[in-house]
Amino acid sequence: MREELYQQLLQRESEWLEQEGWMDERRWIEEGIDLQRQLINECPGEVRHKTQLAKLLLQHGRNEKIKYGNRTKALPLFQEALEMNPEDPYPHYHIGYIHFLDNRWEEAVDHFTVFLRRPRLPVVYRVRALCASAISHHMLGNEEKARCLLEEASSADKEGIHSTEIKLALIHLERPVRHYPFMLINSEGEKRSISREEAEILSEEVGTDGFLLDLRAHRMELTGPRDTIRLSETRARLLECLWTAQKALTNEQIAEKVWGERDKFRVVKTTISRLRQQISRCLKEPADHVIQHDGNGYRWNSASPWKIITLFPPHSRWV
Repeated sequence: MREELYQQLLQRESEWLEQEGWMDERRWIEEGIDLQRQLINECPGEVRHKTQLAKLLLQHGRNEKIKYGNRTKALPLFQEALEMNPEDPYPHYHIGYIHFLDNRWEEAVDHFTVFLRRPRLPVVYRVRALCASAISHHMLGNEEKARCLLEEASSADKEGIHSTEIKLALIHLERPVRHYPFMLINSEGEKRSISREEAEILSEEVGTDGFLLDLRAHRMELTGPRDTIRLSETRARLLECLWTAQKALTNEQIAEKVWGERDKFRVVKTTISRLRQQISRCLKEPADHVIQHDGNGYRWNSASPWKIITLFPPHSRWV
């Protein structure tokens, strides 16, 4: 530990704490996160800095999810908060809710289960986690478990404050689950619902000339003529964006489609470059020819057919 630098950082921390309520909240939190990371780097054994960083990450994630409606940005913040403090149940709650809103039922159940093991949870969080977990189990076909969780939510809501949320969850449980939970989109413009069995068959029967992008939970895989690779969610969504656009997209258009923020246009070029490097293993042609910049923007430039397996959009899954 470099003592002089550490003391300077501690002084900066004191000044930063005094700015709470005076600075823009988002900026204050982001500066605090950066400062705590520097303090941890200089003094990795000091538990206080890790605890403070975990709290800031959790607060930043909550703001991004609730105040700004940006689940894509919120998720990695909650995941890092969980890494910093695995004993804190609330990152599990927020991660579970993001997966729930994105129809990733298995992941939602996993995180809600961990969260609900914690005793003496506030009623509001407990009831909401039980309702969301019940709906997730229903969507997975676990009807008995879904009913048990909803009964537990009713028992926890002794004062009836959350009766509306419980009734809405019950409505979802009374609706039949769609037997065709996935959508197939292809380069010929076809869009149709497919079963789990069809999705599995398609994922195993990719031809030597075509591409398949599998966006199902736990997957995010690209299969091409030469190989199958795993993609991060961001790169998978970027590839989906280029395929389905069927025209050149500007950096701003890509940023809005992939991240939901046009301000992210500055990172598009770097993300495209990394995507090219990664998918080159799957291609017969050079990656910079397949993902081409033609002066108007980036576009997919391959005559090979492609297919995408994806979840139904949220508004059509609970029917």
